[in-house]
Amino acid sequence: MILYDFRCLDGHDFEAGLTSMFADDPACPVCSSAAKRKPSRVGLSGRVDPGPSKEDRPRSWQQVNGGDPDTVRAWQRSIEKREKLEDHYAELAGDNRPVLAHEGIFAGQPLRVGDDINAAMKSVPKHGEP
Repeated sequence: MILYDFRCLDGHDFEAGLTSMFADDPACPVCSSAAKRKPSRVGLSGRVDPGPSKEDRPRSWQQVNGGDPDTVRAWQRSIEKREKLEDHYAELAGDNRPVLAHEGIFAGQPLRVGDDINAAMKSVPKHGEP
């Protein structure tokens, strides 16, 4: 059964279930006058902003304005919001494996737990190569 929204000629709004989309429109249950289907309500809500990913978060004292309390609190709120979303939507979390190396030759592509070290070393350009 399909639910449709109706409005009668007297202005009464109601829902009715029909077995087919081609079935005749029912009479108003309040006043028994003829009714016509009306467009259903569309539930639109705001767009969700997941907040900054782990890669976008500040990583230095300078990036939080030298530890400015308002800046630190703002970052903390946005990070906590993101973590709550990640708990509910695991696809937002990305790669949560611990990073083993992120400096030097691994600055562009961090080495994480479980990565093949030999393959990672081959993908790193040799000293002096572009």
